[in-house]
Amino acid sequence: MRVVIPYKAANNNDLYWAVKSIEKNYLDLDEVIIVGDQPSFEFHGQVIPCADTYDKEFSIYTKLSKVPGEVLFSNDDIFFLNPVREIPNYYKGLCGDRVNSGHHYYRRMYRKCPAIWLDFDVHCPMVINTDVFQWMHGRPLKSQYGNGRGLIGTFTKDFKIKTIEELDLTRPFVSITTPLSRIIEPVLRKLLE
Repeated sequence: MRVVIPYKAANNNDLYWAVKSIEKNYLDLDEVIIVGDQPSFEFHGQVIPCADTYDKEFSIYTKLSKVPGEVLFSNDDIFFLNPVREIPNYYKGLCGDRVNSGHHYYRRMYRKCPAIWLDFDVHCPMVINTDVFQWMHGRPLKSQYGNGRGLIGTFTKDFKIKTIEELDLTRPFVSITTPLSRIIEPVLRKLLE
């Protein structure tokens, strides 16, 4: 399986560790494809240049659309902690549960979703087929894809952590907030090198 990471350059090493974790722990890996900005390190994969657009979610959608067919969509702040082959379509509740929580950007997106939709935006990789992925005008990408395709979900708690104390090394993935980049790096180095 090809893993696609939409990437906008950042002042951290998250992308490096994300790629290292995929190479070590994703057992069905064929190739890592970074779409967007050029990474600052060499890796065994390809880079497809793509500029960002006016909207973060639409930029990610545009970058994913550069790679045809079935891919594993991941991000530069998602790290594979343990060996994994098949990845379920994880969800964390209903989109209607999110309309009044989080940053205003995300509240606005969730208000555009049917309340009964499953919330697939749990900060972990998701298999998508970019040939049938359609833009639904500002809704969370994984939720619009999963519900638009009628996917069956596997319930989980979100994989994103905000403090290092929340890190659970038994889970298959972890996603971080930007302030955790330097704090989690020694843990990732120990796990991945």
